[in-house]
Amino acid sequence: MQKLEFLGKEIRISDRENKAIPMEVETNTVEKLGKKILESYVNLAKEDAFLSNAHEKRGTEFFKNALGMEMPSCEDFEGMSTEDMTFPNNGALYTTIVRNIVERAFRPKLVMNEIIRTISVNPSGVETVKIPISALKTAAALPDSGELPDPSNDDYGSATITLAWIFSYEVITLQLIQQGIIDIVQDQMFEIGDALARKVDTDIVAAIETASPDSNANSNYTLLASTMTYSDLITGVMAHIGLNALPDAIVTNSFTWGNFLKDSNVIAALGYNSVNEGSLFPRIQDFLGLKVVLTTQASANNMYIVDTNRCKYLIEGSAIQMLDGRKSATVNWEVIGLKLYGVEVIQPEAVFRLVETVSS
Repeated sequence: MQKLEFLGKEIRISDRENKAIPMEVETNTVEKLGKKILESYVNLAKEDAFLSNAHEKRGTEFFKNALGMEMPSCEDFEGMSTEDMTFPNNGALYTTIVRNIVERAFRPKLVMNEIIRTISVNPSGVETVKIPISALKTAAALPDSGELPDPSNDDYGSATITLAWIFSYEVITLQLIQQGIIDIVQDQMFEIGDALARKVDTDIVAAIETASPDSNANSNYTLLASTMTYSDLITGVMAHIGLNALPDAIVTNSFTWGNFLKDSNVIAALGYNSVNEGSLFPRIQDFLGLKVVLTTQASANNMYIVDTNRCKYLIEGSAIQMLDGRKSATVNWEVIGLKLYGVEVIQPEAVFRLVETVSS
């Protein structure tokens, strides 16, 4: 972890983004963008030249999320020395600023992160992680002799989770680099984080579906006779509990959930304050004591009941990393965001899937 002084504060710079890079680039566009964004926000704060309250809020969020500090006021700048306000000659700082902007977009949009157990690893060239899997454990009285069963008789296996890179990118024009139009640049970086989050969410949903295929119709998969009803959900939750699970979440998309809320029995249940008034449509809510997570990445007509304590693992092999390169035969550049991770639900009983039959 690097440290430097800027604006009279100690700024910490993570060096993690320089590890496990899967490719090499020769340009420094990300550094240039990071420096221009920083210079622009410092000048706006120094002159109190924000265009509106919303614009000033973006500045406040930038200082907090990108630099880990409060935005200085005009009075703060008056008390600073020239040395305090000298922009550091540190490429890692400016790269970190851009990465933090992308991370700020990525984390809140990663709604499925609420559902799956996540661990971080330092890949160091490792492409797979082997996870031990054992059958449901039981407890028994200890014999007076103290003799224990032979552990070699235990049902034991393993799952291998493969780590892979994903990416998203935005094209940055020469005009943006020269003029430093920071609001547009930030919006473009936000789109990178948003795209990465949707991809990770999609892969988590795919892992849940892989763990609850239609061939598991007698265990953790149920094909309903028609559309979802209140009774179907109750039956699904009870069936999941029958697998020794402790379900605490429901995952579905907004279309399926919206139709479900129109069921007359659901409407009646809402009348008994199963959810708080006004909380029917946020992406994360509560129903029958189970957290409801809505994501556009969930398959239509599917509802996943989840024991989040046993739904594992999402393995993060890197923080978001930023690379850049010039587009061939143009004066434009590509800014690329990358993420290394792997995901698999290694205990199928952690999830239970309900699938609607919808008439055409």
